[in-house]
Amino acid sequence: MASLYGSSRVLDGTRFTIHTHLTRPGIDAKLWDVRRNRKFNKLCLTGVLGVHGFQQQAPLYLDRDLALSLGDLLRCDSRIWEKIEVEHCTGHTDLIVAIGMATGRVQSFWFSEVLLSADTFHALATGLKFNRFVSEVRFKRCRLSPAIQVIADGVRGNPTIQSITLEQCGIVDDLLAEFVRSLRDCPSLQKLSLEGNICRSEGMAEIGFLLKERTIQNLSLHNQRVEDNERMEIAPIASSLRADISALKYLDLSRNCLCDEDVSLLMEALIDGNQTLETLHLDQNDITDEGAKLIADALPSLLALKTLALPENPIGVSGATCILKMIPENYTLETFIVPSGNNEIQRKIRWYGNLNKGGRRLFSTPRDAPLAVFPIAIERVNNMPLSHDWNPEIAPSDVIYGLLRLGQLLFEIEEQNST
Repeated sequence: MASLYGSSRVLDGTRFTIHTHLTRPGIDAKLWDVRRNRKFNKLCLTGVLGVHGFQQQAPLYLDRDLALSLGDLLRCDSRIWEKIEVEHCTGHTDLIVAIGMATGRVQSFWFSEVLLSADTFHALATGLKFNRFVSEVRFKRCRLSPAIQVIADGVRGNPTIQSITLEQCGIVDDLLAEFVRSLRDCPSLQKLSLEGNICRSEGMAEIGFLLKERTIQNLSLHNQRVEDNERMEIAPIASSLRADISALKYLDLSRNCLCDEDVSLLMEALIDGNQTLETLHLDQNDITDEGAKLIADALPSLLALKTLALPENPIGVSGATCILKMIPENYTLETFIVPSGNNEIQRKIRWYGNLNKGGRRLFSTPRDAPLAVFPIAIERVNNMPLSHDWNPEIAPSDVIYGLLRLGQLLFEIEEQNST
């Protein structure tokens, strides 16, 4: 027994959802509606029910008849399916995957808390080898270790896949290394998330090689289950950043017991020439005041970084004060999150972030700035509150203040040159 809901459950009106409950005749009636209404382009099969803010889990069983009916919908309909999402389900998921892959019109497959069979893995791998339309595959809390080789063989050489997520799948280091190695021949891959696995030296070495292919822009290694007596080997990533041979824009290394020495490697890499990394998450690590001082010293040289997150690290007032002292020398950081503690320091750091958002970098070298940039800066802050104090929410007013002051100076210089 299963129940099906259409647009009434989703704001965008494009999601077609089957839950556990209701009868098969009701499902068939809804399937007929979906065939006639081409606005639906997402299929969700889920055993997680949301009732008045609470979630209840009742696994959805896909019997063969239901799977084939859904397969007919995918196969016979010419529409482009943006996503097939399978969550907390059992039964014939392999048929859905095989048919969806065979149609060549499904862009994204998501699996969450699903006990996938060997047939499902082989259907997915076979589809990935030949499907030239799929752009995303995502696994969350699925047991993948027994089939990681099958998935790797399917992914290898796929020219269209852009995003791969293996989140909280319990994959150990050597298997992760094997999987990452298979991604070197994926020319379109831009996003890789390996959150909640067990990546160590072998996996990190392969990730370092992968970054040199200059395609990965978003990499998440959040929570690799590093124990207190272990250390995460980040040198391969730092090496790629230092040589500026990667295209990486987003890097999440949070919750990995990183220490001040690791911070030193990362800051050296960013100072030595990296021009791509915009977001760096170092939350929930073991970074102390010493690491904060290293970050502070690097601030004037961080030319691309826009977001740096350090919450839940043992950084005290001393380290935060060092950051506050040097942050006026940085013109690109817009979001800088430091550990909670001194609210005044946090507020002033946010103030500079808002100034940078407002365009403070336009007068980092005022004497060399052309007058044409000032109308641009005024336009950026035109709709923001006009008040001059330390409140981060109204900091852009200081951009206007500085703009007028420096603008007058530049006009005086031009007048002197003209005479």
